[in-house]
Amino acid sequence: MGPGLIYISDYQENMHGEISVENINFINFLENTEFPFLTYSYISVKIIRNEIIEFCMKIIYNKEIKNYFGFVKGTNLRENKSYEDFKNNYNQISQFKNEFTSVEMYKNFEQMKLKIKEILISEKVDICIFHNLHENIYKNYISDEIIICDLFVVAPDFIKGRDYSLEEICKTLDIKLPNKNYKKSLEIESFFELERNCGIIIESFKILNILDLYKQMTEISGNLLSRTFQNQRAERIEYFLLHEFYEKEWIFPKKNKLFLNENEKSIFFDSNQENDRNKEEDKGYKGGLVLNPNRGFYETLVLLLDFNSLYPSIIQEFNVCFSTVGIFKFNEKNIENDLEICNNSLNKEVGILPKVLKRLTERRKVVKELILNSKNKNEKKNLNIRQKALKLTANSIYGCLGFVNSRFYNLKMASFITFKGREILTQTKSIAENKFKLNVIYGDTDSLMIDTNLSGINSNYNKSIEICNQLVKSINILYKNIEFEIERVFKKLILYTKKKYACLCIDSKGNSFIETKGLDMVRRDFSKSTFIISTEILNILLMDMEVKENYKLVVGTELENMTENIFFKNNENKKIAELILEKLVDFKDTFEQQSVENFIINAAFSKNPENYPSTVFPHVSLALRLKENGIIYKKDDVISYVIGIGDKNTHVSKRAYLPNERYKIDFNYYIEHQVLPSLFRLLSLYKGIHHENINKIFGVIKPIKYLPTKNITFITKCCETVQEASKNCKSCNKEIHINFYINKITEILRKEISNLYLTDYKCTECNLKYDTYTTVCYNCNFVNKYQPKNYEFDQFLYSVYVTFKELEMNEVSNLVLKCLNFSEYRKIDLEKYFGKEFMNYCENKNVF
Repeated sequence: MGPGLIYISDYQENMHGEISVENINFINFLENTEFPFLTYSYISVKIIRNEIIEFCMKIIYNKEIKNYFGFVKGTNLRENKSYEDFKNNYNQISQFKNEFTSVEMYKNFEQMKLKIKEILISEKVDICIFHNLHENIYKNYISDEIIICDLFVVAPDFIKGRDYSLEEICKTLDIKLPNKNYKKSLEIESFFELERNCGIIIESFKILNILDLYKQMTEISGNLLSRTFQNQRAERIEYFLLHEFYEKEWIFPKKNKLFLNENEKSIFFDSNQENDRNKEEDKGYKGGLVLNPNRGFYETLVLLLDFNSLYPSIIQEFNVCFSTVGIFKFNEKNIENDLEICNNSLNKEVGILPKVLKRLTERRKVVKELILNSKNKNEKKNLNIRQKALKLTANSIYGCLGFVNSRFYNLKMASFITFKGREILTQTKSIAENKFKLNVIYGDTDSLMIDTNLSGINSNYNKSIEICNQLVKSINILYKNIEFEIERVFKKLILYTKKKYACLCIDSKGNSFIETKGLDMVRRDFSKSTFIISTEILNILLMDMEVKENYKLVVGTELENMTENIFFKNNENKKIAELILEKLVDFKDTFEQQSVENFIINAAFSKNPENYPSTVFPHVSLALRLKENGIIYKKDDVISYVIGIGDKNTHVSKRAYLPNERYKIDFNYYIEHQVLPSLFRLLSLYKGIHHENINKIFGVIKPIKYLPTKNITFITKCCETVQEASKNCKSCNKEIHINFYINKITEILRKEISNLYLTDYKCTECNLKYDTYTTVCYNCNFVNKYQPKNYEFDQFLYSVYVTFKELEMNEVSNLVLKCLNFSEYRKIDLEKYFGKEFMNYCENKNVF
């Protein structure tokens, strides 16, 4: 299946490049043959108003390289200078001419467009590789027969990143380009930038083995290579299953309406069936189970255990297929119905899906064994690509069942699989806690975190593994196809809330590294400057004290042998607090000297900009402004912008600019809305630094409000589902009326205001609490201290306000804002009313 090579003999070619043969026997397939040498085109461009004004192109065939460079006259820095002027300003033109096949200046965009097309056709380019070039642009330059590879689109399949910019890809892959001793001038500065970007694209494509992996995935699935490069995962799995259905002589499900025109829809779908399907889609289904986390800064060894490919394993374990579970009406609230489905599916012949997944799993095991036995590096590399392709294909099959636009969409099967996943995770947690007396601190879909209560030092690594090995064995005995295993060991863990944590991982050799999940620093709508300081602070918080340099830095003496008796904790450590504050001071001193790139914010459009109900979002406001100049952004596009300084009354949404526009960066905005909120959340579980100290460093007098970790949940009326604020019920997808939230929030506000005035008094010596007014502690006769909850109350109000503001429920957010505004007046300056009386009193009493 998939891409293949054919040998054509005795053919005739016409003037359009079309080939014809007289006999079908002149066309033969070449089996088990590697790709021949392809002609690659790597392109880096500069764009203004949806038009390419400058390009650098490298054509590579085998070891032969041809370089092209071109620009449009009157654009960039050259203005109306002639090509000869451009050459005269380049004092090393001889070296430049040797490296480039062609350097040309074009009169207009159309002339350059024709030249690019001519190069691609004359060089017989097979595949064109570039980075983040919009479809509306590249389709005007690149013909349909050339395979397209956009690094920005395919990079998430290979690496983890924030914005997948060329700079980030270059840093992640540790790409080092050779330094060229050209003397830069303003005239040719952009040329060097384009040439460098082209080099990064070439190296990235090679290092990631993109072509090899996508070739393997396409061969497995039997679809088109060009579609795999466009990241059409649902289509790839659809083709894979279609081949399986065809081989078994099964009738195909109806064609996906997403890819049909109106005439085809009338043929494939009748209105009654369509209405039934729409009703089914509206119901939706529950996803994976997420347990409430025990928040905290853990410096004991914590183990992360997970089920290996849980959903594909459930399909195999319970024989989930269209002919088994798919024919039943599944109701997860009816346990008897679940037992009936399980018994029926297990007693039936093994379905296509379980067979397919089993075959993919077995093939991957064989390939992994070959990797272990192979001594050839190239062979190992190709085998590793093969096993990765098999894994990605197997893990993607479940997704097509729950994707409403898939040909193989089946709500019953998807619901049953996730239900079983929740059931298995709940059962595993129960066994861990009740049978093995383990402390489960968090769980998410297919994984559990267990606190071993062993000190976070390397010598306890094996003990922690032994503690959980018995649990792993007892779970694995219960199933034939489901495998539970130890995934990670955390030496330190900061567990903030659901799906948000940072950890210091260790392996059996004592090597440590930091991992994060869900934190602000990895979000692309936070600037690089926020990412930089957050990363540095996190490195200090999770500092491995068994590393000699770190130990000496914190303790002040050389590390000899780390034992449990001299185990040092990072939390509440004064030296750690000092290091953090020093780092923040250094960051603030150089904050305004950072490059513009560090202040760029990236935002994706969830819908077309003009379809947003409000323009309060900076990226929406900017997109609508650019639309007037002919620059169009659509749904799923990503826009990069910078917040600039404006008038006092100018809303932030009106101060968003493209990085290449004229503006002055609003540094205060970045401090107050990005850097400080991110730092406060990062340090929320660290005991040792007060927020006021951080505010002073950044010169902020008014406290910066940040989202606290207190979560509000609601019980929906329709399904009694416990969930966070959302426009729809997560169980049945039914819209929740705004009056429901108005009533609930009103109740919650009244309760929180009552709690605000139920303030405790606490003894300054023995910490004994009193819920009534007493000035002296009855236990030790020390003074009791009043403990106001004002700060926590403001945090709570602001979190609720932001939650409903993001959901665009203005009636609810305005209700909270009104309460928030009243709350601001607890501290009132009476000087302008009683200033004179106060001064007179002080003079009479000789206070001064």
